[in-house]
Amino acid sequence: MFLFYGDESGHTGGQVAADQPVLVVAGVLVNTYGAAKTRREFRDLMDELGEIAGQPLRELKAHALIRGRNEWNGVRHEDHARARNRVIAWLSERGHTVVASGIVYAQVDEACAACPELAGIRPRVLGTVHTALAIQKAHYSTSASDQRRNASCLNARSTATTGPCLRPPLRRR
Repeated sequence: MFLFYGDESGHTGGQVAADQPVLVVAGVLVNTYGAAKTRREFRDLMDELGEIAGQPLRELKAHALIRGRNEWNGVRHEDHARARNRVIAWLSERGHTVVASGIVYAQVDEACAACPELAGIRPRVLGTVHTALAIQKAHYSTSASDQRRNASCLNARSTATTGPCLRPPLRRR
């Protein structure tokens, strides 16, 4: 069994905002056999990043790290890069699949008209369910083009020289 640790970006409280037209849900797909080790090592990573930031971190916000805001304000650019590289290295070391999926806010009303049961469900819930379904669909897809279309699933073999290595996050036995 796998767990998905995810977070959303672009959540506007359900209001369509021109500067955030897409809700993205991204995260890490973790095999339950390694979940305890992942949690322990993630706490260690957060402690390490807190040392770089000069203060303890409760959570890691990419926009704060990249733009030097909040707890990253005043931290040298070289240290921002070191922290970003450390996060990427940690993901690679663990061998987890990184998954991302998105919904376009402008299409939510259209989807609700086609499926009235969706009305009233918060967009971030829809985005999370969309991601889960995309993971499942990618797992059962038979062609690489179907897998890429369904969800972006990047594994540790992804490199800048070969481009993203897309694969279903789970393998059939």
